[in-house]
Order: sequence, then C-alpha cells, then structure tokens
Amino acid sequence: AYSVLTTSIVTRPVGSFIFSFIVKKYGATTTLSYSLIGVAATTISIGLIPTHASIGWYSPLLLTIIRMLQSIFAEGESSIAKLYILENKVPVKAIKASYLYQLSTMSGIIIASFVSTILISSNHHEYWRLCFILGGSTGIVGVYLRRYSNMSQRAIEQKSYPSNVILNNKYNILRISIISGFSYMTYVIPFVVMNSFVPLITSISLEAMMSVNTLLLIVDAA
Repeated sequence: AYSVLTTSIVTRPVGSFIFSFIVKKYGATTTLSYSLIGVAATTISIGLIPTHASIGWYSPLLLTIIRMLQSIFAEGESSIAKLYILENKVPVKAIKASYLYQLSTMSGIIIASFVSTILISSNHHEYWRLCFILGGSTGIVGVYLRRYSNMSQRAIEQKSYPSNVILNNKYNILRISIISGFSYMTYVIPFVVMNSFVPLITSISLEAMMSVNTLLLIVDAA
C-alpha cells in the first residue's frame, strides 16, 4: 500500500518530460487542458476502483497504476502552469503570481485534509469515494473555464512556447523534476504515511492524527 506513495519519484520526471514535448507542439493552453483532463479522469477513477474484497489483488494494482498516471498528469499540470503564469511578467507581478499559485495549492491540500478528518470521524467511511469523484469533477469544470475564458485567440496563440526554449532547458527541467520527486517524499512521510502508521503502533487514533495533520499543514503553508 505504501508503495503507491513512492511512485512520484519516477512519475514526476516522466510527466515533466512528456508534457515538455506536448507544450512545444501545441502550446500551453492546449497542454494544460490535456493535463487537467488527465488529472480529473484519474482522480474520479480512484473513487470507482472495486474493493479488495471484490477483485482481490487487482484492486491495489489498479490503484498503483492509476496513481502513477495521475502523478504524470499532475506534474504536467504543475510544471507547465508555473511557466504559464510567470511568462512575460515583470518581477513584482511574477513574485505575486508565484506565491498565489503556491498558496492556492496548499489551500486545496488543507481543505482535503479537513474534509478527510470529518469523514474519518463519521460512520460513513465509504464517503471517501465521493471525495475523489467530486474532486475530479472540479477538474472538468476547470477545463471548461480554461477553454471558454475571455482570452482572445491571439492571446492564446502567444502562449505557445518556441521549441528552442524547451529544448535548451530540457536538462534543467529534468533536474528540477527529479529533485521535486524526492522532495515530495518529505511531504508524504509526515503528512500521509505517518497518519496511518502511528495508530498501528500506538494508542493514538487515526482521528487524532488527522486533526493534528490539518493544523500541521496550515503551519507548513505559512
């Protein structure tokens, strides 16, 4: 089960590599639509996976495969979006865009932790599936908003990246992706793995761990 969480070490560099070619050919707007559709589809799929009681070991196998695909799409979304929002901005606006991007990401994680804490404290544990399905649905809404935004076609075309920009920096992008994959583990261990591991070896409940987890995520965001 924990091996699912380590896949990001491999999938993040792979996702960045794949989507760097897509953005070179189709531009940032189209690429971000592809990545967000992928994130939405894989997130919804996790909520629909049959239980181990129904299909045996195929259940964790499906979870691992879908989680890997989700990480690939998520890395494409993350890496390209960062380039997209920083492009052609003066330093002051670039800094503002950067911290708003990071803050919105952390806010989503904190909300997810808070909702998970509520669900774990309730008697309806199957509702976790609803969270994945609703979460994936927000991605579909995001695709619609991006496609039918008020940006003119000319502005959209200007968001395409020259091929030499990606090619000249492909090794730098790969290095950042690899480091990002390992740095993600420093987040996964305290905020994901320990939540379920500590209750197995101590008297601390999962509900208590999730309550503390939400508070620690707020500190992390700060």
